[in-house]
Amino acid sequence: MLPYFADELKLKHVTRRLLWEEYISSNPDGYRYTQFCYHLQRYLMSKKGSVILDHLPCGELYVNFAGETLEYFDRSTNTAKKVKVFIGCMPYSSYTFVMGVKREKTIRTATPKVWKAVYYKQLICFRRLQATQSR
Repeated sequence: MLPYFADELKLKHVTRRLLWEEYISSNPDGYRYTQFCYHLQRYLMSKKGSVILDHLPCGELYVNFAGETLEYFDRSTNTAKKVKVFIGCMPYSSYTFVMGVKREKTIRTATPKVWKAVYYKQLICFRRLQATQSR
């Protein structure tokens, strides 16, 4: 059963709670939720490889659009606006930048103008963080 649950967890909107409810409906005397999650986590960890990566300060910047499209309400126009979530991360310091970007589906479809604007804002944010921490 654990391989099945592990595969199901890869699907969108599937949670451990949903899987446990499915499990307990067919196994009424089975594990309670906490124990189910414990055993599922142990199984998932046994299937994962691991590696230690060394990162240099300011040596790398990982960026991408993540997840599903979100909405926010624009009070000035009284309309809902759709945005994609842009995330940038510097792995050495774990500095993370998150910003909603209009109309972009993926990093590949972002226009150069949009890409440059988001990237620039991200670098400004990281520079300000480093300046405040070096005082």
